[in-house]
Amino acid sequence: MDYFIGEDKDRVYYEAKATQIKRFADLTKIDMYWYSDGKNIYDMLLNILPGADVHSFEVISSIWCKDKEHVWNYTRPLKGVDVRSFRPISEITPNNRSLSRTFGKDSKNVFWRDSLIEGADVESFEIVEFPHPAGWTVFDRNRIYSGKDSPALQEYLKSKYGANK
Repeated sequence: MDYFIGEDKDRVYYEAKATQIKRFADLTKIDMYWYSDGKNIYDMLLNILPGADVHSFEVISSIWCKDKEHVWNYTRPLKGVDVRSFRPISEITPNNRSLSRTFGKDSKNVFWRDSLIEGADVESFEIVEFPHPAGWTVFDRNRIYSGKDSPALQEYLKSKYGANK
């Protein structure tokens, strides 16, 4: 089946836990975290994702997914999100590798996992890996949320917004 998944004549199991799934062959693997049987969406532990619409469900990046009415960071639903404008925020590395695991935004709000970041500036919110010692820095034009202020960050802000912040 899969590394932690087994089945007997009655049902499918994740590790030693019985699931509501009767046959593993009825599941379609959507990506590494998600399955569907055409009626429900299941996470990698074979738990139903409550409220997910199978017809509009899509994985949008890494552990971000959405359907016509919801956005989830893995299985955690975002409250108050505008589904149509939501997108993960890419974390830019020095070699231009893009990651998008924990931050996302819609037209009005920035989210960390399933939590709203109060007061974040949607337009300028970024995650950038600066050279040591600053490292990963999460910021917008008004404040630093995680990481350290550094000459590299100040130079970046100056070049982007025209003045030191």
